[in-house]
Amino acid sequence: MLRRVVQHGPSTLTVSLPTQWTKKNGVGKGSEVEVCEGAAGLTITLPFQKQKPQRIDVDFSQLTEDAINSLLAVLHKCTYREIHITFSDKLQFDIIARRIKDMLTGYEIIERSEHSCLIQTIVADIPEEIGKLIRRTFHVSLEMAQGTVHVLHDHDHTKIQDLLELEKTNNRLTNQSHRLINSTMPGDKGVFQYLVSWILESICDSYRDILYSVSTHPDEKIPIEHIELLSDTTRLFSRYADLFFSYSNAELVEIRNEHKRIHQQLLCLSSNTDFQRMLSYSIYIILQCIYSALGSTIALNY
Repeated sequence: MLRRVVQHGPSTLTVSLPTQWTKKNGVGKGSEVEVCEGAAGLTITLPFQKQKPQRIDVDFSQLTEDAINSLLAVLHKCTYREIHITFSDKLQFDIIARRIKDMLTGYEIIERSEHSCLIQTIVADIPEEIGKLIRRTFHVSLEMAQGTVHVLHDHDHTKIQDLLELEKTNNRLTNQSHRLINSTMPGDKGVFQYLVSWILESICDSYRDILYSVSTHPDEKIPIEHIELLSDTTRLFSRYADLFFSYSNAELVEIRNEHKRIHQQLLCLSSNTDFQRMLSYSIYIILQCIYSALGSTIALNY
């Protein structure tokens, strides 16, 4: 893009930074940037972008499956482009390979020996994909939430497995969102966007827990009061999704009021079995997640 050079004082020349770039990267008055002179001209970067490592070596040989899965997800979010892993045996390698296939979009195993492998990013981190990922995550999360209500209302357990697959899709989408936000969206806006994505993952975890409990208590008679409260909570989640993409202060107030009403009903709800108590707790967690997401959503719009 073409920018005009402005003179300040007898010998100082300045050029303005594009507003879209400064907002996306959280650059404001007092911020520091790196200015590098090269044969092709000047390059302006953020200090953390210059210093961020691209490769890491890790030893998984003493880790459990859960620890391997968690650490791989974190390394993916940390935007490493190459990960060299040492492992103990084929069982651990199979865990690594399965995690990459099921969860870590853009990673591939490109080298393998008896006790090590090299993972590499095969696609670029594109900032423009963040919006698409967030929209897709909301869609998948709402589909899972609404499907869970139908399972309870219609006592139709045939859809449970398909809905649980949506939770896995949610995990892939949020993990990739976190990676892209960390690599291309620094500053306050990136923090708030990351929190919303993380909250969507937490909401789906609660619906997943409800589905697991339904599948293990097939003969449980669920009180209609519990089902209606979950349905109201899911409608509130849908209203929050609309607010996220089309923000208004008036709708924010309405959502807060509805949240308060549902929360009061939940406090008065009588739960007499382990399943009912689990369902009430899951509804509480979903409500708290929605409420927590409101703050970040406000910040993204101001």
